[in-house]
Amino acid sequence: MTPRRVLTSLAFAGVLLAATPALARTFHHWFPGFARAALPPGETLPEIADLPVVAVAPRAGPPRAAVVLITGSGGWAELDRKLAAGFAAEGVATLGMDSLRYFLAPRSPDEVGADVGRMIEAARRVWGVQDVALVGYSFGADTVPVAYNRLPPADRAAVRTVAMLGLSRTADLAMGVAKIVAQIDGYPQSTAAEVARVAQAAERPAIVCVYGEEEQAEGRTLCPSLDSSRVRLIETAGGHHFDGDYNALARAVAATLKRA
Repeated sequence: MTPRRVLTSLAFAGVLLAATPALARTFHHWFPGFARAALPPGETLPEIADLPVVAVAPRAGPPRAAVVLITGSGGWAELDRKLAAGFAAEGVATLGMDSLRYFLAPRSPDEVGADVGRMIEAARRVWGVQDVALVGYSFGADTVPVAYNRLPPADRAAVRTVAMLGLSRTADLAMGVAKIVAQIDGYPQSTAAEVARVAQAAERPAIVCVYGEEEQAEGRTLCPSLDSSRVRLIETAGGHHFDGDYNALARAVAATLKRA
């Protein structure tokens, strides 16, 4: 068996463990995160039930827009829940992709684009919205421009905003054992090149890059080096968690979805 086949088999075994709660709990000492990955994500939409996606809609009336959120490597965590609650308060629904579960197997850029496109289509059909923001945090922030650049044209046309919270310099599109396989396939890739493609897109989406002042001081974020004439740069207090002011982030993103 070749080294690549061995690594692929290990990654596939990880997916099976993630799908089986009892095995995941037993195995978590060797592969941290599998037990959490096995937990059910909550409400979703039937059209995308095969994806690890959480659906959060405003309680008061139909949503005016939707966010497709790609989480960080920790999966659907407190930050993501608070962001979704903040969006709901602004009348915006959220479909959140749990990266911890989705990227246990390495994903190709085209595959990610296709699945994010399905999420956009589901949000528009179920909630009747026209406008969508594509938002990512940390690992998800690195993934968002990759996904946008590979969306089907009709889905890309619906994206009004591309927002990256805690953007780093490379995108892996895999984690855990699967990350080793992805590296064999040529990843990580430059996020700067992907963001530049978003900036040149004919659809001209609003682009937002959020970073904490501590991230900048430590040189951990790509945001300050992006073209500020095309990208709205937002510096917050704190580091990679933005001092916990997630409601302010939700308001800033939701504001880009308001029509005149």
